[in-house]
Amino acid sequence: MRRIYPSFFLIPLLMILMGCSQKFQDVNDSVTQWVTPSKGAELSSKEIGNIPYASLYATIGNRKQAFMVLAFTDSSPTNTNQTTTPELKWLSKDNVMIVTQHGRIIRTRRAPDGDLIQLHATTRDPLQQGLHRKNTPTTWHYQLDWQPGYHFGYQAHAIFTRLPLETIKINHQLHQVLPIVETVTVTELQLSYDNLYWLHPQTGSVLKSKQIPAPNLPYIELVHLKRYGESS
Repeated sequence: MRRIYPSFFLIPLLMILMGCSQKFQDVNDSVTQWVTPSKGAELSSKEIGNIPYASLYATIGNRKQAFMVLAFTDSSPTNTNQTTTPELKWLSKDNVMIVTQHGRIIRTRRAPDGDLIQLHATTRDPLQQGLHRKNTPTTWHYQLDWQPGYHFGYQAHAIFTRLPLETIKINHQLHQVLPIVETVTVTELQLSYDNLYWLHPQTGSVLKSKQIPAPNLPYIELVHLKRYGESS
């Protein structure tokens, strides 16, 4: 059954955004000096290290690269089957929020082309279990709610494929990574698309990703610079 969300669900969202914006303000001015109109955000390794927050680059569609900091963590995730992994709420200087869990985008707020309202699952995400392990399941089912258009309860079926190791550059350093292709099929819409993840080959953590949050929304590329839990 499709769910209809009442308008008052926006109230806690606004409260979260206000709280996150207040925390973000103390780095906002310093971040602005590294954001150029022609190239977007571009920081050196030293500059990234000097900012006392976890951070990432985010690129939505063909827009310029944005710098985002971890403004808030939620240790009581929406998906109760995944309580061991906190939700990480990343915020840009213009208050776009991207919420991730074990590297997957599970919600967005104020994204320019539309928002993933919620991702629902009753089983653990293979990304959480560690797709670097050969015994991790390579299929998964979940539901997607997104706007515009008030789309709720669409069933998504995912198949994960491991690719050969490769080397990519993150934060001015080379990293060997395990690429994973997630092929997502939304049968009701007769639509398929691929999400890409580049994992640490020993830990399975997502170092970089290129994800379509929901059908008809553009790709969002995330490049993790200072990861959650790393010391400044």
